[in-house]
Amino acid sequence: MSADTVLLVEDEPLVRTLAMIVIEEEIGCRCEIAANRDEALRLLQDHASRIAIVFTDVMMASVTDGLELARIVSRRWPWIGLLVTSSGDVPRRPALPQKAEFLSKPWHPDEVTGFMLPRLLAAL
Repeated sequence: MSADTVLLVEDEPLVRTLAMIVIEEEIGCRCEIAANRDEALRLLQDHASRIAIVFTDVMMASVTDGLELARIVSRRWPWIGLLVTSSGDVPRRPALPQKAEFLSKPWHPDEVTGFMLPRLLAAL
């Protein structure tokens, strides 16, 4: 089975909806949704083989769950691409895993597409 899905981890409904539209309609791939780190980890445990990219917010429910999620994904599932986003300060290494890319909010759909398309094509 090829990795053809993006796992979107975002707790803000409007941002989540916009990101889902970009992923499904502009990029044309599947999108699984989690509202926090724990939901994302449950999905990854069951479906990691089909996840190509995790696109996660840093701050969810006033906690930096997204950075911890990125570190866990980097260790457990090193083949999965990581796109981390936040409206706050850019996380510094080593808080942000080496392979993770950072995208400041507000992001433009072209920025998301530019990151995801090459990785999704490579994963097929």
